[in-house]
Amino acid sequence: MKNFQSLGIPSQFCDALTKLGITEPTQIQQEAIPAAVQGADILASSRTGSGKTIAYLLPLLINLEKSKDRTAIIILPTREVATQVADSLNKLLNFSRDFKHALLIGGARMDKQLQQLSRNPRILIGTPGRICDHLNRRSLSLDNTSFLVLDEVDRMLDFGFQDELNHIKKAITSPVQTLLFSATIPKEIEAMAGKYLSNPTRITVGCAVSPCADVEQATINVNHAEKYETLVKELQARHESVIIFVKTKHGAAKLAKGLSTQNFDAQAIHGEKIFLF
Repeated sequence: MKNFQSLGIPSQFCDALTKLGITEPTQIQQEAIPAAVQGADILASSRTGSGKTIAYLLPLLINLEKSKDRTAIIILPTREVATQVADSLNKLLNFSRDFKHALLIGGARMDKQLQQLSRNPRILIGTPGRICDHLNRRSLSLDNTSFLVLDEVDRMLDFGFQDELNHIKKAITSPVQTLLFSATIPKEIEAMAGKYLSNPTRITVGCAVSPCADVEQATINVNHAEKYETLVKELQARHESVIIFVKTKHGAAKLAKGLSTQNFDAQAIHGEKIFLF
């Protein structure tokens, strides 16, 4: 089994990983880190939970150590995911305060983000919309950016962030190493990779659409008239929390309201809002 030092990771980062209880690299880390450390663009497909965050944070930090005047930017689809990545970076950098970073996400105070940017952070982590907000108000410059990470690109395209991503890419005026991660690589992402990446190293880890081994799946065939009654019976047979996916916002609100009348503690979540019934 390989260790992180065999992947070309400097000892101080290996020590930090050990303190976090991370000693053996996952498959995506074994394949992506050496290529990224050598400066290659990456087009990678792997599931959530495969270790992608460490797979791009380590090459990013090594890249920045080599070029003291350069910066890096990590773009993610949601503020929750961006916050998680920032937390991972903080844990990894517990041994060093040399790498200041800024978290640029919607729903957070703009004055706090402006204060972070005034400190000239070398690592930017954020969501497409808020990053564009800062570019448009000229509180953010990407002129010195040499490392770009696009994580969960499939979700960003699903959310309609193509224009924002293009705007950010155009704001990067220097040559940039780009790492693109996605659960799947459909035609839309292939086309995007052709514009964003230069002769990328392609990595596929596992089958992105296959179920996890520890997840039990079952199907129940019912007609439309029986769906609601069957759902209620399934919910009554369970004591855990349950997530129900529906097609529309209206459908989510209607279903939650109906379940609440039958003494279920139901909430409809959509459009970044939570509705209590």
